[in-house]
Amino acid sequence: MVPFGYVPEIVKALAKCVQDHYRIELSTRILLFLFKIHHNYISKSIHLFPLIDDLRLRIPTEIEEVRDKISFNSAALKLLKLQLEDRDKVKIFKDVSQIDGKGKKSKKKPGERAALVRAKV
Repeated sequence: MVPFGYVPEIVKALAKCVQDHYRIELSTRILLFLFKIHHNYISKSIHLFPLIDDLRLRIPTEIEEVRDKISFNSAALKLLKLQLEDRDKVKIFKDVSQIDGKGKKSKKKPGERAALVRAKV
């Protein structure tokens, strides 16, 4: 856990990361974690309020941009896959169980079982 003395500087650095479009998902997760841990102190901190208000407005639009970019790239990859499969008449991703024809399932050895973890209380 990070002491609250470091939180304002971390929040400022993460706000700069969000502003520069640098690893927005990670920055947002770290910010939410810090807000969750230090909620009482952050909500009473007057000098962090303008920064948090700016983040509140900026993060949803930045995440929406990233989501749109990922969706566009995913659709482009699916189209490329379909074009390659159509051109070469070959499936790019095949199910491994259909290759050998048997579709064998792994058998457990006698005495083998799932691992259980017990915590001593």
